[in-house]
Amino acid sequence: FVDFGAMRVDSVAVDLARLCGSFLGGSDWSTPLSDYQLKRQLSEVERELVDEIDIGNALLTTVQWLDWLFLERREFENVERVRQRMEEAAERLRQL
Repeated sequence: FVDFGAMRVDSVAVDLARLCGSFLGGSDWSTPLSDYQLKRQLSEVERELVDEIDIGNALLTTVQWLDWLFLERREFENVERVRQRMEEAAERLRQL
């Protein structure tokens, strides 16, 4: 699914952080980052940003869920899926 409304020009560091964070979590990212750099070399700043953006994404994802659940008191149709998402977010924070 592509969200065309969310498409915009971003730093490649943002894209790589989101992609690796979503699919690999706290696993070793050296292979996908090395593979990417076969096509386009990352600058030192971009490489550092990948890690920093991943940390921010993990923190903000957790805060967003806490806000929805406890401040906004949103109700979700699939409570089990919400529980899974919260467990995934907590695990991701532990991996940082």
